[in-house]
Amino acid sequence: MSVCSKVKEADIFRKAVVILAPNERASYLRQACYGDDKLKRRIEKLLAADAEETGFLELDDTNLGERNNSKFAQLPNQAFGSYRILKFVESGGTSDVYLGEQTQPYHQLAAIKILRANHLQTKVAIRFQRECEFLGEMSHPSIPKLFNAGISESGLPFMVMEWVDGNPITQFCRERELSVRDRISLFIKVCQGIQYAHAKSVIHRDLKPGNILVSEYGEVAEPRIIDFGIAKSADKKLDLSGDETQSHELVGTLSYMSPEHLNHHTEVDTRSDIFSLGVLLYELLTDEHPFSQQIRTAENLQNALQVIAEHIPPCPSQLIATMVKGLPRASSNQAVCRALRRDVDNVVLKMLEKSPDDRYGTISQVSEDLQCYLDCRPLANCSMPLYAGALRC
Repeated sequence: MSVCSKVKEADIFRKAVVILAPNERASYLRQACYGDDKLKRRIEKLLAADAEETGFLELDDTNLGERNNSKFAQLPNQAFGSYRILKFVESGGTSDVYLGEQTQPYHQLAAIKILRANHLQTKVAIRFQRECEFLGEMSHPSIPKLFNAGISESGLPFMVMEWVDGNPITQFCRERELSVRDRISLFIKVCQGIQYAHAKSVIHRDLKPGNILVSEYGEVAEPRIIDFGIAKSADKKLDLSGDETQSHELVGTLSYMSPEHLNHHTEVDTRSDIFSLGVLLYELLTDEHPFSQQIRTAENLQNALQVIAEHIPPCPSQLIATMVKGLPRASSNQAVCRALRRDVDNVVLKMLEKSPDDRYGTISQVSEDLQCYLDCRPLANCSMPLYAGALRC
């Protein structure tokens, strides 16, 4: 490969690595590679290798289904506790997830998560073990139950969990066109689940729409917080030596990471989850991510990290107000803008403070303030506008 080709490949990779949306990344690669399939495949391999190493990229792997269908052919006859596999569901950076069922002593569906063989002798195996331990210690309506865990007949660690048939929380709210109040009520349930995890000294560290699935039971929407794969203990005494979930490791999803999560030299505590939930709440209320546009246009990974560490997004009502003119649902947008103004703006912006010391101290304080808003009472923990932008909303 010529020096020129290597430079071109490196330049395309640097730009592709900070495009988080799979469809947008695939579109960019098609345009940037100008029909050069070999170049495109090389860059896709680099991106896949980078995802395995850092854990924060979400990739669109078009061959994933074919690869896992071949794996599935070897698995159906294996027993995972009292469960057997029905079909392949999805694949993450280190594990594969299948739908399984138990027929005796009663019928029950479950999610079977299996660690891939190439991670058996790595720190990832420690993370997998810790996820089992965390789930086994927790019992909350918003956190799937752990039914079983162990080593499969082929020697692979597995866990069997409550099956969650739901949609990412942002998709659920958009498709049902939920009101601001309904979205906040649903978000409070998420906060209560994370509050429970924090009380158990568990920091999730990868809170994002895809890890919060919502199902309907009758007319009641219930969220489930999934994938504690990179969770860590808030109790330093419980941290294992060499565990990859220690605070200096860059694992998670870039666009939902807190500034301190991105800093290898800063300790991560429960307030990091509060920042991630702030990003999620912003997205729920506006249907826009507070940093995605800036991250997509960043020239390299370092600039993308700088966006999260320094960029202050407009308050939610201000963003909604800019969408009013020329839109067919202008009157609806104006109502949303009024609903978000002041109190909700301030809650979101306080959650998104760059310094953990300036955020809410606990997720229960967030829940309390959001409930105050729903009850038309003054906020209990955040009463002052945080930015000039909030005053103008």
